[in-house]
Amino acid sequence: MPVGGTIESKTSEATTPIRLRLKAWWHGMPVEAFCANEASAAAAREPEGLPEIPKQRWVRERIEVAQQVWGEGMCGPGDEDFLHHLISPLGLDPAMNVVNLGAGLGGADRYMVEKFGVWVTGLEADTDLVTESNDLSSRAGMNKKAPVELYNPDEHIFKPKSIDCILSMNNLYGVKEKTRLLEEVSRGLKAGGQFLLTDFLLADGVKTDDLSDWARRAPVKPHLWQLADFEQKFADLRLDLRVKEDITSTFCSIIAKSWADVVPTVEKERGSRLYSAILVDELEIWSRLSEALESGKLRIYRFHAIKGKADKMLSDW
Repeated sequence: MPVGGTIESKTSEATTPIRLRLKAWWHGMPVEAFCANEASAAAAREPEGLPEIPKQRWVRERIEVAQQVWGEGMCGPGDEDFLHHLISPLGLDPAMNVVNLGAGLGGADRYMVEKFGVWVTGLEADTDLVTESNDLSSRAGMNKKAPVELYNPDEHIFKPKSIDCILSMNNLYGVKEKTRLLEEVSRGLKAGGQFLLTDFLLADGVKTDDLSDWARRAPVKPHLWQLADFEQKFADLRLDLRVKEDITSTFCSIIAKSWADVVPTVEKERGSRLYSAILVDELEIWSRLSEALESGKLRIYRFHAIKGKADKMLSDW
């Protein structure tokens, strides 16, 4: 049984899979005529006739597509209800400072500032996202409370015992030096500080090679851990793991609904050729991720951990 609605889910306006509807829209053909051709239907996996997409990932058109699909300031699933569920264990209040690793367009940061009055520093590895996120924060009057800074996750160093909460949502899977970064997270947290992590995990007995179809189109090269790897690392760092939740079903449902909602809108209009090409490319990326999650080989978990007082590591001596 599927764990949630896939991107091939049916919409309320049509019974045709979203992928095929978007391809028919690109070719300017009625959906029925396009789908009647089996070769065209098969070609929906690899769109043809589209302009070459820039190697630079976060060009203006991709930023526009992301926000059309996921909402203002978002690069992926994260509506208010979902964000509230993810961060609810933190008990945020205005006295807290928060660091968000992989802040993207800063939508989650601004949500926390608006709802809880906290001060959030976003750290982001992509220069285009840093620029756009700071523009969005400035327009929202949050340039001081929700700034985003450029960082390298493989080299970043935190000031010891300086942070109340550190978040990382759906981006640690692309960090090669995961152990080093998690050690820095532990070092940067105050005693009693909190770490909230959502990330993609290999299911038990699965290897990254088993997910090659998704990995080839993933935005970054995956460096995946299994659940036991995270559990062991939290224990090694004396991070008390309070929440360990498989959120795959909810995540898949949000992906399916978001794309089902946006396709009827784009079918009525045609942007630039590059915008259209990136729209199709993003759908392909999220389709393959959804399929990997639906297969059970890839999972997404939420972790919430609290740093204890006896937190010294060998490197601190």
